[in-house]
Amino acid sequence: LSVLLASDPKRASDAARVEVGRAARDAVRAQPPNVIVETHADDAALRRLTVSGAQAPVVVSAATLDKLRTLYRGDARSESDFLQRAAALLLRYDAIGGAGLHASLGADVHEALREAAGCAFECCASPLNTYFGAGAYCSPFADVEAPFGSRGSFAAFSPARGSFEVNPPFGDGMIDAVVCHLLRLLATAQVAAEALAFVVVLPGWRDSRGWRALDGSPLLRRRLLVAAADHGFVDGAQHARRASFRQSPYDSTLFFLQSDAAHAARPLSDEQLAAVERALAACAPSASALDDVALHERVERGGARRRLKRSRERRDG
Repeated sequence: LSVLLASDPKRASDAARVEVGRAARDAVRAQPPNVIVETHADDAALRRLTVSGAQAPVVVSAATLDKLRTLYRGDARSESDFLQRAAALLLRYDAIGGAGLHASLGADVHEALREAAGCAFECCASPLNTYFGAGAYCSPFADVEAPFGSRGSFAAFSPARGSFEVNPPFGDGMIDAVVCHLLRLLATAQVAAEALAFVVVLPGWRDSRGWRALDGSPLLRRRLLVAAADHGFVDGAQHARRASFRQSPYDSTLFFLQSDAAHAARPLSDEQLAAVERALAACAPSASALDDVALHERVERGGARRRLKRSRERRDG
C-alpha cells in the first residue's frame, strides 16, 4: 500500500478504504454484535432490539419478529445468529426511512390478484412486507435479505414465464427502471411464445415516463384506475407499529400486461377487476384508525407530487 501511495494516491486511497472495510468485516466475524430483545415499555405488542455498538435500538412488532423467524433460511438452532441477521435487516430499513416508499398491497389485494391473474410472486418487496413468502419475492438488499428468502434485486431477475406483481417504490427514476426491465422481459416472452404476465401498481402520474410506457404497451390488456380516497396500502412502517393501513396519497393505476400466450391462457374479466377494486378499498384506513395517526404522519394527497412538479418548473425555468 505504501508503494502504491507514492505512485498513485487516488488508487491508494481506494485500496485503503477496501482494507478498512475488510478489517471491519473481519472484526464483526471475529466478535459478532450482541443483540438484546426486550418488550417495549409503552406497548407490549412491540419489541426493542438493542445492538451492541449501535447508537439506538430498533423497534419491531412481535408479529414481524415471528414472521422473520418463519422466513429465516439460516441455522434455526442458533438464536443469536437469527437475531444478528434480523437486526441488520431492521437497521438497514430504519436508516433508509421513508415508510411510504415501502408501502405494500393488502392481503385481500394479493389474493384478488392471484385469482384474477395468477400472481404468486412480488417483484418489489422486502422480508418485512412480503405476502407470498420465502423464495417468492425480490428485494433491493440481498446482503441482508437473502437469509430471509429474497431472490435478490428485480433488476437481476429475468423470468421467462409466470405471473408477477410489481409494486415499485413511488419515485420516478425507480419506476422508469422497473418498467423498462419488465417491458423487455415481456417482449422476449412474446417472441418466444411464452406465457408471461405482470400486474403493475403505479401512482396516477400520467406525465411520468414509466406510466406512459405501460399505457402505450401493445401487451396492455386491462387498466384499473382507483381514486386516492377509495383505497389504501399496508403502511411501510407496519413492522414497527400497530396500525396496518395508510391512506393512499395519490390515485393509483393497476396495469395488467400479458403476452399473447398468457392472455390466451388467462383472460381477465370485469368481475375479476371489480374484486381487485373491492380489495383495494378494504385497505383504506377507517376514520377511527386515522384518529390514532400522528398529524405529521397523515397523508397530504398529491402534496409530494405537487412539490416535485414545482421543483421541476423552477429548474427548467
